Amino acid sequence: MNMNSFFHAIHAFAYSTFELLPVLGDVANWGFISIMFLIFVYWLRVLAKDAKAGK
Repeated sequence: MNMNSFFHAIHAFAYSTFELLPVLGDVANWGFISIMFLIFVYWLRVLAKDAKAGK
């Protein structure tokens, strides 16, 4: 497998993924928002835990 076919495979995967987003509509937006919110809450908990430990 050469690099050209590798990047064509990445392109095909990304293109097919982005073609699904209009079909999903607002569900995709709310999914991304909820994932970002969960990551943000996790990061705040990590920061609070480190602050308690005195780091």
